Amino acid sequence: MPRGQTHSCRPDTACAASGSEPDAGFLNQPVPLAPGVLAAAEGNVVSDGKGRVVVTYIGYWAHDGGFDSNVVAVGCTLDAMGNCTWSAPTANNLVRNGFTSMTGWVTDPSVTFDAVTGDYYWAWLDYVGGSNGWLRVSRSSDGGVTWSTPVDAATGVADKPWIVARNGIVWATAVDDVGLRIARSPDGGKTWEQHELAVPFESAFYPQPAVDNSGNFLLAWAASQGASSASEINNLLRVAVWPAGKTCAVLPALEDCFTGKTVAVQAKEFAQDRIAEVPFSAALNPADGSFWLAYVRGDRYRASDIAAVRCLGGTCEPPIRVSQPNATQTCGVRIVPAIAFDATGVGHVAWMDNRYGKGDRGRYWYARSTDGKTWNESVLSDADNVFTVGKENSAGWFGDYTGITAAGGRVIATWADSRNLPPTGIQPGGFVRPRMFLGVH
Repeated sequence: MPRGQTHSCRPDTACAASGSEPDAGFLNQPVPLAPGVLAAAEGNVVSDGKGRVVVTYIGYWAHDGGFDSNVVAVGCTLDAMGNCTWSAPTANNLVRNGFTSMTGWVTDPSVTFDAVTGDYYWAWLDYVGGSNGWLRVSRSSDGGVTWSTPVDAATGVADKPWIVARNGIVWATAVDDVGLRIARSPDGGKTWEQHELAVPFESAFYPQPAVDNSGNFLLAWAASQGASSASEINNLLRVAVWPAGKTCAVLPALEDCFTGKTVAVQAKEFAQDRIAEVPFSAALNPADGSFWLAYVRGDRYRASDIAAVRCLGGTCEPPIRVSQPNATQTCGVRIVPAIAFDATGVGHVAWMDNRYGKGDRGRYWYARSTDGKTWNESVLSDADNVFTVGKENSAGWFGDYTGITAAGGRVIATWADSRNLPPTGIQPGGFVRPRMFLGVH
């Protein structure tokens, strides 16, 4: 059945009459809050393909007269209908000599699953401003029920950690003052070495890693080339490969192991097809070894869509429109895309979309493709959500990213949602306390 929303865009654009949106069939369910947590955002999700799922998110809790943040991981077991039976959440707060919750915070969690060893790895930042941050990693060998004592995988980092693992080799990435930091552990997260990736005369941010079955480490990131005027700034998405078995120079030397550093897509700062200044997502297609990037294309304040780029063997194809794939004119704006592929090569993308919203209302949408060229979209979330292009409403923070994974015949997505489930929801005066939701198909 269609999920009805009030029509808000002109009929000569991609929008259709209210009630015509196809339902993707995802079972929506709230993710538990850790004890004391009053709101949650910026979720990530992975699955072992056998019914076990782990979700991570930022938790917000009252502390010292204000709101502080921690990071939370929680696992669940799916039944045949897609309902979750949840384990108790695990939270990590800032515990670092010389700093308190008033001078630093814990943020930006991500999670991965090692399909060879069966271990889950959870990464986040202890952050105290500037590039004074620590990339933290913890491991679970029991499906996210318990977690190891966190260790520092990298120091002097500032933003956007991400993590992948294969056969006990773990890579964790983040942004620093020079470019991108790549931390690598050869022994399941016990010990770490640090590497630095930088392209001359470019800034770098939003690293998105993947690892294939052969152990090749793939990395995508956003970059910017400065210019004498704002309109001439060139923004890019790049991809590169660290071949399996290749030795890489460690800090303080710059890395010398990545091949490619290929430009996947580029556009000027104010071009109609600009790369919006919000995080993108990347994923490996295990069926053919291609590396895909999903990003916001266009002006996210006025009209934008979700586009995807396929890269293979150092060559990237032209972008393909994922949202409103048959439209001649974009309707509405969209943010925070997430992309995943299942073992058969079917692509799955989710994002926040306000094409049918009333004012600041929107839904999470989903698109599926069997060939990466033709995408069919539908609605993932079953209730209106507060939507703002800045990813926030009042002091409520919905985060820089959502999550999606595909394994074992299921597609599972997670996002920050504003529906009223006390203590979360829209508070008096419009303040939003978001809560993580899980959609299972």
